[in-house]
Amino acid sequence: MDCQDSFSVSYSVLIFPLRTSPFLLCHISNPHAKHENDVIYPTNFRETHRSDTALNRGGERIHFHGLDRSDYFFLSDTIIRVEAAHGGKHSILITTEGAVEVMATITALEKKNSRLFLRCHQSYLVNPQYIRNIRRFKVTLTDGTELPIPEKKYTAFRNKAIELQTVINTKGI
Repeated sequence: MDCQDSFSVSYSVLIFPLRTSPFLLCHISNPHAKHENDVIYPTNFRETHRSDTALNRGGERIHFHGLDRSDYFFLSDTIIRVEAAHGGKHSILITTEGAVEVMATITALEKKNSRLFLRCHQSYLVNPQYIRNIRRFKVTLTDGTELPIPEKKYTAFRNKAIELQTVINTKGI
């Protein structure tokens, strides 16, 4: 086996007391010559900063309290949708960079941020900027997620989404 075919894999299962499911942490490394700038790890590296992309985006900063007692600050443009969790006692923010569970209920988030999110279902809020299409009793987001719309609320949701899209397009938000 030559150097290109060899690699090592190490993994750990981490269980946090506040999480309901374990995380699998996996590290795969290929042997490389030591990089001259790297004094700790004998591998090549490339620096990437995901937070730099957030600086180029618009929207307002929104503050959330996480279940891990952390304070999270997200730009409204980076939040794709919000899901109810734990019987509605908490919410899960689905963002462009991953998911975060926060202590606020979905109803509280809707009241606090009514101009930023639309409620398509009792368990979901969506950011209108991420709506790809709306069809009979379903909304499809740009990430491919399909969410239900109750039959009785379909027309009101559709009209509000069209209204907000018009506002977004005219203001250039």
